[in-house]
Amino acid sequence: QLGYVNLPTAEIPGVELELTLVASDAWQFDASLGWNDAEISEATELRLENDDGDVFVTPVEKGARLPLTPDLSASLGMEWRPRGQLLNSQPFARLDLAYVGEVVTNLEGFESVIGQAGVTTQDAYETGDIRFGLEGEHWSGSFFVRNIWDERAVTFRSNRWAEPRLSILQPRTYGLQFRYAF
Repeated sequence: QLGYVNLPTAEIPGVELELTLVASDAWQFDASLGWNDAEISEATELRLENDDGDVFVTPVEKGARLPLTPDLSASLGMEWRPRGQLLNSQPFARLDLAYVGEVVTNLEGFESVIGQAGVTTQDAYETGDIRFGLEGEHWSGSFFVRNIWDERAVTFRSNRWAEPRLSILQPRTYGLQFRYAF
């Protein structure tokens, strides 16, 4: 029964702001900020029918938060490209930080099983990535670390078939990347 439902009274007014600042030939800063007020604007009801023809009517109250939409999200990136070359290529370093605010995973009274538990909340989390590399005319190579602090944030929670399941942020990952443009 896990699926999507469109409610005509769902509204998501919000504001998104993105900013890029090239401070010098060597430094660039990127930032973003998002605010969303994702909620039900008028009380309504949801009518669901199962395979046996049973109809379930559940009220949805005005002001109920919409699932999986954080009220606040933000990111900050810094990139450094020094003057000069190394191995006939441009060295660079980049740091990216991100914040994802608290979200609810379902509307009150709605889960994968009709009428199941109340609203489940996923905590806010922060993460960071870093990359060091070289960029040539037709190639690039870099070393990266994703999720620097090894944050184990829950990104999705489901109780499908009444079995709690969690998806978590990918653990700290190290890697090498090489690209060549033909």
